[in-house]
Amino acid sequence: MTRRTLSFLTTFALGLTLALALPAAAGTIEHKGWLYGEEADKAIELAAEHNMPVAVMRTYRDTTCPKCIGAARQMAASKSTKKMVRVMAYVNGSADLKSEAASRLVNKAYSQTKDKSNWVPDLYFVMPDGRVLGFVPYEDSAKTEPEAKAVAQMAAWIKGVDEVLDKADRDAEKGRYAAALKDIDELLVQDAKINHMIRIQTGVIDKKEKMPETPASLFFPNLKDEKVAEYQALAMEQVGKARKLIEKEELREAQRLLRTLSRTPQGWEANTKAQAMMQEVVELLKAS
Repeated sequence: MTRRTLSFLTTFALGLTLALALPAAAGTIEHKGWLYGEEADKAIELAAEHNMPVAVMRTYRDTTCPKCIGAARQMAASKSTKKMVRVMAYVNGSADLKSEAASRLVNKAYSQTKDKSNWVPDLYFVMPDGRVLGFVPYEDSAKTEPEAKAVAQMAAWIKGVDEVLDKADRDAEKGRYAAALKDIDELLVQDAKINHMIRIQTGVIDKKEKMPETPASLFFPNLKDEKVAEYQALAMEQVGKARKLIEKEELREAQRLLRTLSRTPQGWEANTKAQAMMQEVVELLKAS
């Protein structure tokens, strides 16, 4: 996950000119800040680079239906979508108006969304890899703003994850493995809560359904295993350093390092080795 700022991405999405725009006509669905065609493809590429959400409106380009136009206007008017890349997936109009990337995102999102509408426009909030964060069907266009606001909060959480991981890594480097793993556990709890909320918002489960006893992670399904393995390897490196200190007869330094390593979680190889080496150092200090 990149550390680049949301503001850069937002500036791009809002400031990008609609190079393919046509003169406005009655029944034409276009909105300021929403991209289509080649510009939408480029914007989605940038969203992928920054790992930020995309709002995709699937709609007609030209229509005589006043309800369709009205729903599209409600969806486009959301203030919270301005913090995302906003693209159109037109279902009619000339080929140069259509975005292949937006269409791919809609197809991925459609397969993950229950209780889909048979009408357009509809609005999908999607990560660039196709993970759905939210959905607004045609019939619920008035609910666009609260849905978009919830997705914007998810995006803010995603943005802050790197800081949590950096802190955990710094703690581990200082031997504070328990604190590091606690941060990881708390992050995964938040991840599971967000996943549960998304499942409700996309109609996969009923809004009254409670969190499962074994929460499911959406963004970081393998994070705990990866971090445990990483921190175990780091601890074993420290064990190696302690052995070298003992060989150099720098016993007090070795003792301080081993005291820290003895606080690694039970069951880690580093923990077992550190405790045995600590006893060795104690004996050597007594004999000196």
